[in-house]
Amino acid sequence: MDKSDLIRKRENMQAQAAAARQDAALLEEKIERLYRAKGRMEGVIEGAWQHERKVAHIDFHPPSWKGTTKNKYLNHLHKIESSVRQYVHHLRNTEDRLEEEIRRLANQLNEAQSNLSYLQSYISNLSQEIVEGD
Repeated sequence: MDKSDLIRKRENMQAQAAAARQDAALLEEKIERLYRAKGRMEGVIEGAWQHERKVAHIDFHPPSWKGTTKNKYLNHLHKIESSVRQYVHHLRNTEDRLEEEIRRLANQLNEAQSNLSYLQSYISNLSQEIVEGD
């Protein structure tokens, strides 16, 4: 390969390396945003879990409540307990999906960084060949 071919190839590789750096930077930003969202989600889950515990431990059974009134109250209480439990469950599922997305993007970032390392090594080799050809 002559010197001009090596220079062209190096320029092409440098462009690919620049694109790989940009991809890696975008992935890092996405991961950071997801970590922040996950942190906020953990606070929401903790608050919802506290409400779930409070609802589950409501002890409001006046002795005078009987029949229809007591049944209506207990039905509403059970619906509230179920709704809060489902809400917390959905929040935890959302948190799990955030973690999965973070792992997926982290794998892509590792791949982009590996590709960038390869390109930089290749560029160094090409530069060395160009210098030796002088």
